[in-house]
Amino acid sequence: MSLFSLFGLRFGWSSVIGLIPWIGDVIDLYFAIQLVYLCQTVTGGLPPNITSKMWFNGKVDELCAK
Repeated sequence: MSLFSLFGLRFGWSSVIGLIPWIGDVIDLYFAIQLVYLCQTVTGGLPPNITSKMWFNGKVDELCAK
């Protein structure tokens, strides 16, 4: 599931949005938060350890973008 491929490398929305200096990081974090909330609405939800890993990965991504 990629947006496009260039020289064998696949790029998704996060890569393209990340080209916009700080607004791209905020939008990318918003998408990550929406994904966590969407996964929690699935019947049965996600196990708490997976949810915490998703939050952790979003936070690490945000910290590394600074």
